[in-house]
Amino acid sequence: MFPPTKWDELERLISRHVDSILHILLLLSGGRKSEVLSLKRSVVLREAGTVDEFGIVEGRTMKPSRTSLGDKRNWPIPAQVVGWLKTQAKLAEVLGPRDSDGFWWSMSGTSAGVARISPHYRCTQFAERHGLAHLNDGTAHPHRYRKTIARLALLALTGAPMLVMEMFGHSDIMTTMRYLLADPGILADLREMLGERRVEVALNIVEDLDRSAGPASATLRSQRDRFFDELNIPFNERAQRVTLMQFVTAKLLDGAMDIKIIYPGVVCIRALEQTGLCAVGGRQIDPAACQSKCRFRLDLSLRIDEVYETIEDLFDHYHEAIVDKLDLPRKFFAAQILDQVEIFPEIKDHYRNDDRFLALISKAA
Repeated sequence: MFPPTKWDELERLISRHVDSILHILLLLSGGRKSEVLSLKRSVVLREAGTVDEFGIVEGRTMKPSRTSLGDKRNWPIPAQVVGWLKTQAKLAEVLGPRDSDGFWWSMSGTSAGVARISPHYRCTQFAERHGLAHLNDGTAHPHRYRKTIARLALLALTGAPMLVMEMFGHSDIMTTMRYLLADPGILADLREMLGERRVEVALNIVEDLDRSAGPASATLRSQRDRFFDELNIPFNERAQRVTLMQFVTAKLLDGAMDIKIIYPGVVCIRALEQTGLCAVGGRQIDPAACQSKCRFRLDLSLRIDEVYETIEDLFDHYHEAIVDKLDLPRKFFAAQILDQVEIFPEIKDHYRNDDRFLALISKAA
């Protein structure tokens, strides 16, 4: 009932608030229960700002610390949650023990007013009370939040291991990797995500194929056209996503092709037993040695602006080398310009009558 008219109704309402704060902190911080229990009433270290709308809360981490008091650490918290934490701190002042600045206090009949709670009890009872216990693969203990956050981060974020290491307060990256990869659920999700990602990448490549460049683009276009000809697919249907997916499934996802994003906009497409110009002395792809003339390289159209910028930067370095009379750097930059200009036909057409490019060709000849 709201507003509450009896003490037990008020007590239940406050208890729900405490439960909510506990769950929010566990979910947002990935904190161990000892870290969440370490919070004081002065928990808000920094109010939410107008720039990022995140505040900072301060607590202590116990497990990696060499002292019984733990080491100070903090977490970013959304602006709205900062307000809820301040409400919790105010309730602790009124209902908690007078001789403590603890953020938590017990409301049970046997230890009312004591500056402690049981996160394990509150999490498991929350699931029981709300009919959620049957959904859990095991007990709904507080540490489950760390596994949930680790799984979401690993699946959704670039550089997730380093982020999880920082968030969880691990002392080294190997601890984090063992934590992430020891969970069979995470591994299963990763395998599923990687399969979906492979389909997405392959479909994006085929959709962009007529605007792409690089030696592999011509090969792949030829394979696509031959595939559609064999199936007698009309020209007006060949750009449809469903039709393209047939080609992707038949030619790129059959297990014989290895598709790797070397860096944004550059893709390596080769059969599993083939090697490119980067794989000197072995079959492993070496992104640092990727060459524009490699027959397995495909440049997506999203790189066009980047290639223009690269060429202009190279021209600046090229002319600096001429002014400084540095012959070796001049030849290096000239070779790089020639390689970059050849990637996209429209870029080659753009520089065909450029005085700087004509002078470079003349000097190279």
